[in-house]
Amino acid sequence: MAFNLKGIREAVFNQADWAPKQSTVARYRVNEWINRAYNQVAQDAPFLFFDDEIRWAVHEDRVPTDENDTLSVAATGDAWVLETNLSTTNLNLMPWQDDRNWAGRALILTVPGSDPEEVEFIRIREVWTDTSTPFFPKIRVSLERPWHNVTDTSIKYRVVSDEYTFPDDLMELKNASLFEDGSTYPRPLNIVGQSAAEFSAYPHNSEFGSAGVPRVMYRREHQALAAPTQPPATVQETDWVGPEPTGEFEYLFTYVWGQQEVWSHSPGPETQTVLTGVSERYEPYWESSPSEPSKAQNNIVSVNSVKLTLPNIDFMMGFGDAASARYGRSGFRKRIYRRRLQSSDPTIEAPNTFFLLDEVDGLTTTYYDNGSITPDYQRPLREVHGYQTFRLYPRPSKRYRLVLRATRRPRELTDDSDSPYLTKDGIEVLILRTMMFLYESQGNAAMADRAERQYIRALSSLRKRYGDLRPANKPRRRPIARNHRRFIRDRDLTGIVDDAT
Repeated sequence: MAFNLKGIREAVFNQADWAPKQSTVARYRVNEWINRAYNQVAQDAPFLFFDDEIRWAVHEDRVPTDENDTLSVAATGDAWVLETNLSTTNLNLMPWQDDRNWAGRALILTVPGSDPEEVEFIRIREVWTDTSTPFFPKIRVSLERPWHNVTDTSIKYRVVSDEYTFPDDLMELKNASLFEDGSTYPRPLNIVGQSAAEFSAYPHNSEFGSAGVPRVMYRREHQALAAPTQPPATVQETDWVGPEPTGEFEYLFTYVWGQQEVWSHSPGPETQTVLTGVSERYEPYWESSPSEPSKAQNNIVSVNSVKLTLPNIDFMMGFGDAASARYGRSGFRKRIYRRRLQSSDPTIEAPNTFFLLDEVDGLTTTYYDNGSITPDYQRPLREVHGYQTFRLYPRPSKRYRLVLRATRRPRELTDDSDSPYLTKDGIEVLILRTMMFLYESQGNAAMADRAERQYIRALSSLRKRYGDLRPANKPRRRPIARNHRRFIRDRDLTGIVDDAT
């Protein structure tokens, strides 16, 4: 038996001697229990799952070198928008990235005339080049919150990356190493708890202290985007273009903010003929949980395109007035996913999974799926519940590559052919955990307890085999106790309780 989703479900049915195997409700409920068990096994026994290597990049601060390179509130008096006092043609202007890569970074702004010098820390929504004055184009920046004085014209600034986000599905971080560009020698990072980091004043020094080669990594707050509250409305209209074959489709969407570096790009091309990647396929900095799926649309006979109606997130956030400088610059975009339920072409598979289709800006409320865009078969929808952020100390003095070795949360098994991302010996553990949910739903406490005992025994046995790569006959030194008396005494004196990373 192949132990994919279908094989595991059949094994559960057979062990429980459950007769209505072909019932739609029965299959749905057992699939749900399998996925719950899948996540529970990932928490109880991460050693049964395969490690991943996650590559990241950290950046240095950007600081102006010219004293005249300052910011002003936009000429229209919009407190959510600042603009450079130097034009983009001025060689003394600090280089800006007028794309989505700087969304999520932060500005440290000096309040003009403040004594002693007062600074404000405001996150960037979006950066763009304003060409309304053709002979004097400027860089404009929309802010997460408004600047307090709309008449300020000489605001000193610098751009910093104060925090970075772990991948949304990171479950257990095992190692973090730093690489300089052109170097193959890693610099291991010391990972410390939040309490120890705050006691050492790392957060304050990370924002305003000197820069250097990072040595310490520590966790900060959790960040999340609000999810859409309604599914996209769908209707059929004329003119299906292709080359995507017609079929039966469902759609959903997420909100995204910012984008990662160019090398963090979804694998698949946007169309069958495109030769280069497009920004709509860059991985976002943050992504929300998805909306509910739309009503299914079947255009096999009608050969129509599908029209999606999406909410205007820019208007909802107060960035919808065309007369304002902040118009359409909320920093938010909408990412559309499509699931093919049927296909008019037998050579095209129809897995029960949503794949990335396209991305549109926050103002766009109408999108047509006419078959010209190819969904990215290698970028399925991820269930995002937010992001854990981290900081480095000292702040990076230049660009560094960060390599993390970690265990990632398993992706939900949705199609019958999906296989769990764990060792083959772990399948039995997964089945036993699923049996617990099944017996609990039937009110059979005795069998649920029996399945739990078998589950615990199987975990204990597999921990001996997979918990350590070293052979069992190799002696290992182990401390008598985890806490030393001196550490306990010092902790009591200082009031520090160092938490887990």
